[in-house]
Amino acid sequence: MGIAHLARSTSFAVLVFSLILAAGCSKRGPNRAAVSGEVRIDNVLLAEGTINFFPTDDNEGPSAGIGIKDGKYTIPIGGGAVVGKNLVKITGFRASGSKMFDAMDKDKIIDKMERAVGPEFNEASTLIRDVVEGKNTFDFDLAGVKK
Repeated sequence: MGIAHLARSTSFAVLVFSLILAAGCSKRGPNRAAVSGEVRIDNVLLAEGTINFFPTDDNEGPSAGIGIKDGKYTIPIGGGAVVGKNLVKITGFRASGSKMFDAMDKDKIIDKMERAVGPEFNEASTLIRDVVEGKNTFDFDLAGVKK
């Protein structure tokens, strides 16, 4: 066996190993999917809040979340929810009917906000959604905190 043959064999083995390694590393992180939808509180679009998806049961990976504005939210696939079962936590606020001075601008009067979403949908949430590959639409119509 000559040196040239040994060099070709070694090069071939390195190439095969690199291809196997690259194929194994091509998928980075958990499988994620886009999620979007509407959030209503007592049949009214939630003015502002947040929505978070936490993998649950045997599903593992990072949480995904985003702000809710005018009742709508969209989390793109790049930062989307992990495919599988997710615990959903929603927080939100609504105008209380009272006014107050803006903390950033004492000459400005704004609506005083109050909690609109009860703990049963955030701290003590039992909302579970099954996220599938691709795009998911999850609309929520929740009972609000009673005044």
